Amino acid sequence: MKSVTAQLTYPVLALFLSIAWTQSDIRIRQLGKYIREHIEGRLGNIGWEHFHTGQPDLGKIGSLAHFASIGILSGTPCLTVLVSLLTPKFSTIDKVLLCLDVLVILLTIFLFIFLLVQHKPKLIGKGI
Repeated sequence: MKSVTAQLTYPVLALFLSIAWTQSDIRIRQLGKYIREHIEGRLGNIGWEHFHTGQPDLGKIGSLAHFASIGILSGTPCLTVLVSLLTPKFSTIDKVLLCLDVLVILLTIFLFIFLLVQHKPKLIGKGI
């Protein structure tokens, strides 16, 4: 016997994973910028950040990694909701969770769109 209620809690978990991923991504970018501008600049621009940002091919790989994360952290909750819809009967709590999941999935997608819009110049041709 499968528990639809347990399945429907996953999108909420995925939202928090998305928030943590986004926070880490922003901090990594900030650290890279600090290293590039304040540490490597004093050393004659010989470090990883200057090398990395000068490699256009690395930007394409970085963008693919972002889209993979988006697919995993927003696609799997969608799949979970779709699979749970195959269950013949829902309890009241399941219906509430289903509505919450739809909102959470939309919020997760918004979070990734926000990240892409806010950091678009850094995603295209700039490495990380």
